[in-house]
Amino acid sequence: MGPLTAASHRVTLLRTRHIAFLCRAAAGDTNKLIAARFGLAHHTVRYELMAAYRILGVHDRTAAVVALVIAARRMVDQ
Repeated sequence: MGPLTAASHRVTLLRTRHIAFLCRAAAGDTNKLIAARFGLAHHTVRYELMAAYRILGVHDRTAAVVALVIAARRMVDQ
């Protein structure tokens, strides 16, 4: 099992806010744009995304989004 597949198995540990922020990141939104959309400070978004990376065991936004997509595809295929 590769690291992104392992990370995709940990997606269920994410909070709803983490998933919402990662979905917006996948759509190309910056932290500032995500913050504006949710009425938060951009530092809050940065902190929450970093927490999501730790939960998933990845080091960046791209890997987190890929893990989320892998998990979603696995759920659709079941």
